[in-house]
Amino acid sequence: MRVLITGAGGFVARYLVDELQAHGHVVSTTDILPSVDLPDYHQADLCDQAAMRTLVRKAAPNACVHLGAISFVPDGDRDPSRLLAINIGGTVNLLSAFDQESPGSNFLFVSTAQVYGCSPKKCQEPVTTESPVYPLSMYTISKCAGEKAALAYAMYRNVRAMVVRPGNHTGPGQTPKFLIPSLVSQAKRIRDGEASRFVAGNLDSERDFTDVRDIVSAYRLILEKGTCGMTYNVSSGNHVPLTSLLAMIQSQAGINAQVDVDPSLVRNTDYSRIMDTSEIRDVLGWRPIYSLEQTIHDMINE
Repeated sequence: MRVLITGAGGFVARYLVDELQAHGHVVSTTDILPSVDLPDYHQADLCDQAAMRTLVRKAAPNACVHLGAISFVPDGDRDPSRLLAINIGGTVNLLSAFDQESPGSNFLFVSTAQVYGCSPKKCQEPVTTESPVYPLSMYTISKCAGEKAALAYAMYRNVRAMVVRPGNHTGPGQTPKFLIPSLVSQAKRIRDGEASRFVAGNLDSERDFTDVRDIVSAYRLILEKGTCGMTYNVSSGNHVPLTSLLAMIQSQAGINAQVDVDPSLVRNTDYSRIMDTSEIRDVLGWRPIYSLEQTIHDMINE
């Protein structure tokens, strides 16, 4: 396949490029950034409908993994209009461009497990504004709408759209804005004598983390073998208390430090989402390879 990856300047895209190329696919990449060192790179703005049509016409892909989005929840909450313009409007512009310029293409919309909320029960359907289990963020709303747009194009237009809902994922190279890379970065500073204590929010949650290298493997399998109109959950299934996660990081860094709670970092308690991953495991044959211990080891030693 000739695959277009949006959001090429982001964390996941670089791993996805390697995964796709290693399995014989030809890759084009795009982002709004002026220059990114990735194959067949095109600078383009998702919010510019004409630019999306020109991009698809020029790159001539027959598949797409749509990663382009504002993905850090606090960033979206600070500027909801921009978030919705990019995450919803940009998605519709891209879908329309594929429908018009490359009909029949495989299109993978990357959503999020946050559409399921915080309920510790097994995830079946996304939460709604009436659901008591999760205060919907603007990011979650944008992803729910993006899913609906993608599946509408699968049903009524000529785009073989599919949706993937990944759980929390991390790995070497992720920005310290996110939890594990923040703790790893602090652990390195403590190890090197540059700090004496961790600063974090509440650690009374339990979460499921998947290595980014396993995540992109799932994306590739869905793109290759997935069924048009289907939604796939991707999660390691390994639910870890954040206190245990911190202990793991400290052990691998060879330190033993206390934690100061920063109220600005406190989030609503995030129970582990128990997602049904049978479709991608049993039908597409995906299995995670990297343990959380290995992921943390690689992040501490990168």
